[in-house]
Amino acid sequence: MRTPLLAVKASLDPKGQVLADWNPAVAPYCKWINVVCDEAGNVVRLTISYLALDGTLPPATAITNLPGLKGLLLGGNALKGTLPAGYGASASLQELYLNDNQLSGSLPADWSKAKSLREISLAFNNLEGKLPAEWGALQNLKVLKINSNKLTGPVPKEWAAPSKPYMSSLETLTVFGNAGLTGCLPASFGGKGPSNKGFFQGPAGQKTTDAKAAAAGTKITGLCR
Repeated sequence: MRTPLLAVKASLDPKGQVLADWNPAVAPYCKWINVVCDEAGNVVRLTISYLALDGTLPPATAITNLPGLKGLLLGGNALKGTLPAGYGASASLQELYLNDNQLSGSLPADWSKAKSLREISLAFNNLEGKLPAEWGALQNLKVLKINSNKLTGPVPKEWAAPSKPYMSSLETLTVFGNAGLTGCLPASFGGKGPSNKGFFQGPAGQKTTDAKAAAAGTKITGLCR
């Protein structure tokens, strides 16, 4: 476990100043700050948020070599670079929070292979390009936050019923603040959803059934008819 964790450190904190205690000579890896292990010594969660880290995202090999990793929370830093497509090879990853960084590039279609994903937050970055239709295969995904980026094009019809497979577990979707998003939102996202408050989350953080209001700052016209 030490080798992939040290690769994570090298990427996030290349100067070694913030994660200085990630040192096998100082303590076992399960005692390193921001590292959570289970009773068997498997790393299950990395919560490395809001620490002003200015490196890049960990390489995919570092993540896939942590086979029990369920949560990778790196939000609120100053991380740069692109999203590694290889994160899609993780069989265990459930929570992926990369929001509030300086990430760029496109959304990897290969993330559709990470079938355990339940929450993805990519909000407040510089991500661009089209939304991958392949993500419709993320049937366990409950939360998808992609607001406040530079994404373009329509929300894929493959994300919603009657497509098969589709994001059948989705409860929360945020899209506002992407000036290049166009078209309409899938009609099946128009109900109150599992929360009974709507599928969409607007700029003020509230859940709503008002698709047009939730798409503020985009060219989305509302729900598809």
